[in-house]
Amino acid sequence: MEDQQASAFPRTVSAVVTVRSATAHRARMITPELKAVLGPLADSLPRAAVVVVSGLLALVLADIAGGAFRRGRPLSFLVAWLLAAGCVIAGCLAFRSLAQFGVRRSLLEPLSLGGIAAFASAERIPIAGAVTVGVLIAAALWLRARARDVSAASVLTEKPDRAAAIGALGEALVAGEVNALGWPVLRNVILLDGAHSMEIDLLVRVSDGILVLEVKTWSGFISGSEDWPIWTQHRQGGRIDTFRNPARQNLVHVRAVERFVADPAVWVRGFVVGAGHADFAAQIARTIVPLANLRTVLHHHVAIPLVGQDAVDVAWSRLAAEAMRGERRRSAHAAYVRSRKGAFVDRR
Repeated sequence: MEDQQASAFPRTVSAVVTVRSATAHRARMITPELKAVLGPLADSLPRAAVVVVSGLLALVLADIAGGAFRRGRPLSFLVAWLLAAGCVIAGCLAFRSLAQFGVRRSLLEPLSLGGIAAFASAERIPIAGAVTVGVLIAAALWLRARARDVSAASVLTEKPDRAAAIGALGEALVAGEVNALGWPVLRNVILLDGAHSMEIDLLVRVSDGILVLEVKTWSGFISGSEDWPIWTQHRQGGRIDTFRNPARQNLVHVRAVERFVADPAVWVRGFVVGAGHADFAAQIARTIVPLANLRTVLHHHVAIPLVGQDAVDVAWSRLAAEAMRGERRRSAHAAYVRSRKGAFVDRR
């Protein structure tokens, strides 16, 4: 029995050695095959990554350029535009490099300096066109901003109150956008609501009712919340101001117009329009309608009436007559506003 066990042990060891040798041989056979497959894949992955990253960056930069365009910021728009164009070019070069990878070594590598120079030379017309378009759009934004500054300066020379002058300019810009839509507008309507008075920046007669627009010409950064009664303005130089939530303020105006019209068939709603260059916190950004988007937003919210517009016509005629009485009420309303502002400062 012991002799049989002793003779079986060498055979077992020999079998294990044989299995290990076969495994090592197969591993040596597989390694070149893996290298043949994974080698080109590892070399092509960076090119594919450049294509994907360039495309994503181009989309992000295009969105940034669109935001700068809507806010009327020419320099930010131009930088984002040119960077987006550069990302598109980088993506094209990486895609060409990926397409001809492993085809022929004699071909010029697109991602090399020579390949980039050759691409720029071959595609110089589209590249120059993209740059020219970006420069022209930025120039148009700059001219528009300069025209606004000149208009503001002319208004400021006529009115000593700078805040009132800038506010009047913002209201004029908003009224111009509404007039371009062909809708009648009433400006600075002083409306009596019981023992109180209020000045509404703009009333607009649309096909399905009345719009109440509150115009703000802020600058800097505005923070707050839709539900907070007080918002905060952060100006350049570290100056901080606070003011009443304009959305809640305009809701009071909407309710006052509803009570004045006293007709449920007339739909009254309001919007706060930003006619300045302020940036807004994410919590309140959707509360403000930028001047550049005003026409689109109003078109979206104004419906085609399904019934006659007699009720809207009557309501608009009454509001127009009320607006005619505004000058006689202006001094009393100014005194009322000063008393309200004094109480607001005392509460702070």
